Amino acid sequence: MSARPYQSRDGRTILMVQTWADRREWGGPSYHITATRAPLRHCLKVYGARRHPVPQAIADKCIAAAVKAILALSPDVVGLGGMGETAGRICAALDCAQFDGEIDYWGTDVGDIGMDAEEFLGGYDVAPPY
Repeated sequence: MSARPYQSRDGRTILMVQTWADRREWGGPSYHITATRAPLRHCLKVYGARRHPVPQAIADKCIAAAVKAILALSPDVVGLGGMGETAGRICAALDCAQFDGEIDYWGTDVGDIGMDAEEFLGGYDVAPPY
């Protein structure tokens, strides 16, 4: 679960959080920018390489660890990969912890907001190093 935030040109730090564990069309658990198939670096991976469905006890531990890592890194912006249950639970935990950064969303699959990670980071004036 090691990650570090991207640094934007205006000094803000942006932490990308990948909330998906599995996508059948990607051939299994995968963390990448779908447009380029390049790896997304500095990405906090909530479930690691586990497949869905993730047992509730493991999901709880993964989300708690992700929130702890986010708070320790203290990013200015947390970019969550999707707007599903996991993202909602992370947001609720960050609210309870009085996280004062900004929370934003990116996602590339049907049901998400249709923005890939590269486009999302570009909106914050960050060029991911590949």
